Amino acid sequence: MDRAHRILLAIGVGLVANLGAAAWACSCLPPEPPLVAAEESTAVFIGAVVGIDEVHDRGDGAVGKWFKRRLPRTVRDALNADIDPGRRYLNVEFEVSSWFKGGGTARVTVQTNTSGSACGYGFQHGEAYLVYAGGDEGDLGASACSRTSSLVGAEAEVAVLRGAYPAP
Repeated sequence: MDRAHRILLAIGVGLVANLGAAAWACSCLPPEPPLVAAEESTAVFIGAVVGIDEVHDRGDGAVGKWFKRRLPRTVRDALNADIDPGRRYLNVEFEVSSWFKGGGTARVTVQTNTSGSACGYGFQHGEAYLVYAGGDEGDLGASACSRTSSLVGAEAEVAVLRGAYPAP
């Protein structure tokens, strides 16, 4: 194979590898306007991150148990011992300064994926956010695909929400 063919082959392999990586990236629709997003959310609040804990889902839920029952015993034992086959996610605890919808407590925990490629939101300890969370009360989640954003630069959006959801 001559040099030109090797270069073309290397470029082709690189393109295929990049296409595969792009398929695993988070892909979101454009966000809904603030009031529509608030209506579709379970909870909307302003809060500062006071704690972030990584949680490992070891497959102990119904699907995980079903899957493990179908594995050979030696593999099952390894999975139960120290191999983490499940996903990782973050429990992010917020100290809430304003509620627009849901909640009402001084602190709330919201889950997000650890990875941005899995649409996890990159919350930072000590930073304040405008959070749009879905799910059930007590089991809230936020993602990069929600309207959740840093409070810095969200003043106009907060004003819209304050107009629609006045404080009691």
